[in-house]
Amino acid sequence: MKKWRTLFLKEIKDSMTVFSLLFALVAGFEIYAILNAGQLSGMVLSIFPLFIVIAVMPLIMFYLYPQEWKSDARYLLMSLPIPRYEIGVCKFLAVMSAGSVLLLICIVGIYWNSSHFPGWDSFNMNVEITQDLTVDKELGLSNLFHSNFSATGIFLLFSTLYFSLGFVIAIQSVNLIVRRFTFFLTILSGISGSYIYFKFGAIFSSLLSQSKIDYFSLSAGNHSLLQQYVFSWSLYTFLMGFVFLGAGLFLTEKYLEI
Repeated sequence: MKKWRTLFLKEIKDSMTVFSLLFALVAGFEIYAILNAGQLSGMVLSIFPLFIVIAVMPLIMFYLYPQEWKSDARYLLMSLPIPRYEIGVCKFLAVMSAGSVLLLICIVGIYWNSSHFPGWDSFNMNVEITQDLTVDKELGLSNLFHSNFSATGIFLLFSTLYFSLGFVIAIQSVNLIVRRFTFFLTILSGISGSYIYFKFGAIFSSLLSQSKIDYFSLSAGNHSLLQQYVFSWSLYTFLMGFVFLGAGLFLTEKYLEI
């Protein structure tokens, strides 16, 4: 564990400038949103940083993962008495940890604004789930953020971040092995990976539509089918992120040469 901690701290230190700028940007948005709590602008500003985090963290991973392999530092890494995949794992954990902190900051800002927004509890939401099932109940937005759906939404955010980082590692692993036509190879790998995700997603959705399992049966209160679908797709996204991450680390370990 000591070597993992050393590599993890190294990756954090190498990207500290970028992480610090992102932290300042996200925290600035959320602080301004909190100061304007109760207004629509505050609510919008508290949500906006989520898109920044989800979009920027994969770009950081895209740059960070192959950094040493494209420089003379790869000789130093290869001389370390550790498997190559552990280096990739530490890079993943460093970016995932930073992204998780940023997501938590966003969640705190959203919760604060949701609790101070006027008329939050009287928002009516009618959601048609299927042709023969319609959810027609008064869902206060406070319920959306302060009920079991809040946990589902948070899981969706973290699984999306997890998937995007694993997806990027798989793409960059292919680029490092081939080392030619990286631009076109990145596009091709991205399209292929997306096809795999949505192809198996269609199968997963078909199985889910036939399932009668209530994922929230152990929780108190009423829960809609929408919650089950969000949770199920979040779980699927998380598992596919694990698959892409594992594939990328496997390719790096077995086929990457100096």
